[in-house]
Amino acid sequence: MEIIRKQYLLAGYEAAIDLKESHWQGMDDVKAALQANLDAIGNKAQPVRFIGAWEADPGADYRKKKNHSRRLYFYGVEVTRLDGVPAGCVTKEFPESAFAVFKERAHGSVKYDQLDGTGYGPDGGFQEKYAIDLEIFDAIGTDGPEWDFVVPILKREEASN
Repeated sequence: MEIIRKQYLLAGYEAAIDLKESHWQGMDDVKAALQANLDAIGNKAQPVRFIGAWEADPGADYRKKKNHSRRLYFYGVEVTRLDGVPAGCVTKEFPESAFAVFKERAHGSVKYDQLDGTGYGPDGGFQEKYAIDLEIFDAIGTDGPEWDFVVPILKREEASN
């Protein structure tokens, strides 16, 4: 695990997804939209890596556990500036924050308990407002042998406030 501080500026596509239902088609559609329009996105950060972000669905009430399976799935690339992003692309701007970066080889293999003993915990405020987590891939549409699983974090005393 590595801890980094970073700001993310992203351009890509998103879809509302209910994890209770078969969600692979929605994810595949978002990836296909990015693949079809990738060359039109200007100012891509180098090297180009592909970022999937799970976000809270603004229509879900997570406090009451109602619709808690609803998420927004974003798939895109990091950009250095927003000019050069074509119409129809969704942009995301995540402020500079601390992140734990894990190497993941199978979905679900990284667990938050791996933060135990590090002095850090998940940044729930960031997760509610921006993204629950990020998955960063070297190739579009394929996981490859491993990828980065990125979780927003805070020092434990800050996370409990």
